[in-house]
Order: sequence, then structure tokens, then C-alpha cells
Amino acid sequence: MSVVSSRVSSVSSILKSPGVRSQLIRQSNRVYFKLPKDLKSIIYNFETGNGTKEYEDLICILQDSNIKDSDLIEFLSNIRQCISLLSPFHKVFVETLLQIKWTNRSLDVTSAYKAFVEDLICMQIHYAKAAIDNLVEQFKPEDGANTEWDDKQCKEEDIQRLNHIHDILRKILKVVPMSSELLLQSLRGRFPYIVHGTHTHEVYVYALIQILEYAPQLRSDILSLIINRLMVLDVNIPRLEIDNEEEDLMDDSSESDSVLVLKQLLWRLL
Repeated sequence: MSVVSSRVSSVSSILKSPGVRSQLIRQSNRVYFKLPKDLKSIIYNFETGNGTKEYEDLICILQDSNIKDSDLIEFLSNIRQCISLLSPFHKVFVETLLQIKWTNRSLDVTSAYKAFVEDLICMQIHYAKAAIDNLVEQFKPEDGANTEWDDKQCKEEDIQRLNHIHDILRKILKVVPMSSELLLQSLRGRFPYIVHGTHTHEVYVYALIQILEYAPQLRSDILSLIINRLMVLDVNIPRLEIDNEEEDLMDDSSESDSVLVLKQLLWRLL
């Protein structure tokens, strides 16, 4: 194994170690970690093998710590000055940045984050798949946010999150037209499983239909994906019994509420 591969493997394995991560989490409850400003030095020192711990600690802070908006904005600005340095050697670091929860932050943060992702894709195209995968994953509401839409209308918090994500996807498709296939693969691979609640499905389907506005070339593929997955839901979700003696025995089953909600959503939006 080369020295470079050894250091990358070391970062990945150490970050997965519960000892290191739990220690940093415990420390973050007592001490506020400020993000470093001299990012270029941290990157350079890690590449030369002289600053592995500082590099690892930075990744752990990004993963586990609460970061103030002002600090995150400054850090994202610094990262944009270093994007040319973020070769595949820094895959773990970049993937950590792409997993930051940013859609519910201030407008200044969301603007800074969008600029970072757009610059990253333009200058380091090999991160396009990871960026798109993370954006698509964030279509889904967070765990626990399983409140159905009132009167089948999308909630404001969902609209805001989806709009931020669509802004980036729209620009990625414009700058890198060939990324359409990557987006389609991600949409298929991250479609909610049957075990997810109705709310997750309806938000995801809503997001997919919004993509048609700026990626009409994917219309046929996206609609086919939605219809096929609705059919899978229809087949696998248990039927509801209709307790009505006046109904014919042949009609003693009906489509589940989940499937009906999704179909109504699809029909309304098309």
C-alpha cells in the first residue's frame, strides 16, 4: 500500500472508530470548536504526512459539532479558495462537507453553500456523483418529520428545503449536461423504500416532478420511475378491509390510503 493510500485509509478508519468520535462529541458538549482559518495549511500538511491529526479533527468537528452560521460562512469561503487542492485524495473530507445539514440555515449560509457546491463540481468533476447523491438524499424529510401535508398541500419547510436543492441541481445540469444520467441513477437508487411513511414518499415524488421543470429531457424516465414505484407500493401495501355488508364480497378490499395519496399527488401535479 502506498503512503498516500495508507493515510487516506487511516482517516476513514479513525473516523469510524467510536473512541475518537465519542471523545470529540463529549468535548463538543463542553467546548465550542471554532473552524480553522488556515485551511490550505491543513490540507497541505495532511498530504505531506505532517498533519494527519489536525485533518482528522477537522472532519470530526464538521460531522459532530454545532457550528455557528457566521463561522460556517467564513469556512465555506475559505474552502472555495482551496477547491483546486481537493483531489480524490481528499474524498473523505469532501464527502463530509457534502453531508452538512444546510438547507434549514440562514439565507447567507445557504447561498454560501450553494456557491461551494457549484464551484466544486466545476473544478472537480469527479465529485459530481457524490454531490448529486447527497442532494437527492436531502429531498427526504428528516427522520421523525412524518407529519402529513394539510389538505395535501406541501408544507413551507419542505418547499424551502426542496427549492434550495433544486437551485443547485439546476445549475449542475446546466454546467455539466452529462450529469443528467448521474441524477437519474441517484433518483432511482434513493427512492424511498416501502417501509418509509407516506409523507416521505409524497415529498420525494413531489421533488421528482419539480425536476421536470428544468430537466424536461428526463421527463419520460422520471415519470416511468414514479409509476413503477407506485405500482410496487400498490402490490405490497396491505389492502384495507371495507366493513360494509351492502358491498359485494368481490369489493371487500380497496387501495391503501398511502397509495391513494401518492396517486392524487401525481395526478394533481401533471
